Amino acid sequence: MSTTNSTTQGAASSSLSGSAPSPVEPDRVRESMRALPGMVQLPLTFLTGKPLRGQRRVNFSPGFHLTAAWISMLIGLALSCGGFTLGGWWLPLLIPGWAMTVHGQRNLRMMIYHQCSHRNMFGKKRLDIFVGQTVSGLLIIQNLERYSKEHVADHHAVHHMTLRDPTVQAFLISLDLHPGMTRRQMWARVVGKIFSPRFHLAFAISRTRSFAHNSARAEKAIAVLLYGGGAVAAVWTGVWPVVLVAWILPLVYFYQVSNTLRLCVKHTFPAPRSPCAAARSTSPA
Repeated sequence: MSTTNSTTQGAASSSLSGSAPSPVEPDRVRESMRALPGMVQLPLTFLTGKPLRGQRRVNFSPGFHLTAAWISMLIGLALSCGGFTLGGWWLPLLIPGWAMTVHGQRNLRMMIYHQCSHRNMFGKKRLDIFVGQTVSGLLIIQNLERYSKEHVADHHAVHHMTLRDPTVQAFLISLDLHPGMTRRQMWARVVGKIFSPRFHLAFAISRTRSFAHNSARAEKAIAVLLYGGGAVAAVWTGVWPVVLVAWILPLVYFYQVSNTLRLCVKHTFPAPRSPCAAARSTSPA
């Protein structure tokens, strides 16, 4: 249910910034798919985030990524609303509807919002801020300026993988994962978290509180307009159950599951007694 993986996002980042892509080592699993028909190779590259050796690169513009994310959400909403409203045999439409909605939401967060925080989306400061704040207000996530400062200073700089890194805090505090745990123990902990109502309630409250206290006026205005106006319209017309199922459920539960799993598959603890682990153990907190 996660959106694009880190390799795909990295390629997109290079494309957005206009910088030359870094060499990518051939992936053995991806190369094993070379025997499949040529017509499926490009979709497989998008799905896995790994190109075949020598495969022609496809570049998409920032506008394409932004438009694709919105289209994914809109189609997902249409499927979910249709399936829930019609009921019966149409209810299975909720599954692709939820998936496409979360796909669009997570692409907005992990690609669009992330690039805007680096002022690297369109390369125009005001436009990047506007797009980033719109995403923040829509998804009820951290203030763009604060995220930009924390992300660049504490995750991409000298505090990377120290206790000041927000990612490390998420592992140690929110997920209660620690170096020394076995892989089985960590997966058991993560699975327990993603099915825990208490975990998701705390996650949602923290997310909303962070937005309410730290968001800019523009972000607050967008959120009030969208959710305040939407709530009134939904109650007035009697479609609030559809809104809860088609939008709020993906925005809260599925979004947070995707966020949790992405953290766990993208980041790892250094192996015990490895040079990296030794270096981190002596680094300042």
